[in-house]
Amino acid sequence: MHTITRCCALCALFSFILLPSSTNQAADYEVERPCVTHVDVELVLAADVSASMDEIELKAQRQGHIDALLHPEILQAIHEGMFGCIAVSYIEWASQQLVVVDWYVLKDQTDVSELVEHLSHAVLEPARNEATNIASALSFARELLLNNKYVAPRMVIDISGDGMNTTSEELLGRERSGVIEAGITINGLAMMFPGEEANTLRTGQLNLPWYFEDCVIGGMGAFQVSVRTVRDFPYSIRRKLLREIAGLDAVPMLQQASVRSPVPCGPPNANPYYGGAFYGR
Repeated sequence: MHTITRCCALCALFSFILLPSSTNQAADYEVERPCVTHVDVELVLAADVSASMDEIELKAQRQGHIDALLHPEILQAIHEGMFGCIAVSYIEWASQQLVVVDWYVLKDQTDVSELVEHLSHAVLEPARNEATNIASALSFARELLLNNKYVAPRMVIDISGDGMNTTSEELLGRERSGVIEAGITINGLAMMFPGEEANTLRTGQLNLPWYFEDCVIGGMGAFQVSVRTVRDFPYSIRRKLLREIAGLDAVPMLQQASVRSPVPCGPPNANPYYGGAFYGR
């Protein structure tokens, strides 16, 4: 009886030594598969191509992302991450969405060059009859992030646009909340270029950054930047990408503590402040 007991004990001991625990297997899996399944951040670049976007904005937005991705600082920031790589998808949105570049892992200059080449040769198709549907863009990007093969400590939607959401305030709030509750950060870039036929900002654009702050961005470390000229776009998007890749917390927004009133989040056609004194002051 004692012999049998000792044999069982020895078997159990050897099994413990030779067979890794499930915890160790999981740890080994994470270490052995960097840049295959495990990346430092999953990032959706969501570019506005709705009817409110003119040719200047469309071209500047596409080229600005290309120039920013090619800058040496981006690859340097990627290499400083735990895994040394990120997963990126580029979509264009209006009332509907289009995946221009599906998930692409960036870990070296070859990867960056291939992604940029793909993006450079993709047809830029403005959605001339489609509205600025930020709500559906957030929903679409959320599904891309939650239904891919990658695992990352951070998931980010980087949305750029030149106007307000045109669907209901309730729908935008619901989709935004769903994204944030899924652990995804929403960052924004407010485009405030002068219109093609006038050297003044369009009605309602003056305080678009406030709208992005109050109604669009959200989640851990969320922030927005604004750009007013074509020349500044590559720098602005690069600055935003560097912060997203590095995972730096945003500087607290001083405007939130100022005396300004909260921006209404309703669509332009139902927003009593749109184009009025609120946006003009």
